[in-house]
Amino acid sequence: ANNSVIPTYGSTSLLLNLGLRRDFGWNFIIADIPSPIIGADLLSHFGLIIDLKHGRLIDPKTGLSTNGIRTFSTRIPSIKLVTSSSTSPYRSLLEEFPSLLHPDGRIGDVTHNTRHHILTTPGPPVFAKPRRLCPSKFE
Repeated sequence: ANNSVIPTYGSTSLLLNLGLRRDFGWNFIIADIPSPIIGADLLSHFGLIIDLKHGRLIDPKTGLSTNGIRTFSTRIPSIKLVTSSSTSPYRSLLEEFPSLLHPDGRIGDVTHNTRHHILTTPGPPVFAKPRRLCPSKFE
């Protein structure tokens, strides 16, 4: 996706059992990537449908579906540090908290006893008509 070269080491033929009551034979390329990928070419060849809303893979030939497993990528290409200045205030902050650039998508263990409560009242929600702000608020 970013036009970088991915080292490959040949190919291998595998039979995939995706829990759809039939095996899917495919030639896979062995590559140096962090996680395995089932490509669009395999999905279209066998007519498999991805249901993103319900997180499942559907085989129209058998009418069966299998639930997917959501994973979180530790690589988010849109989050990166693009500064060459060593005096940038952001550089020291990001060096102190490196997980900001490489989030794993999981909520960490709570290390404090603070609890957040939102008090609600019974009845319909509060409503107010939108109106213009006072001109002094714009200054």
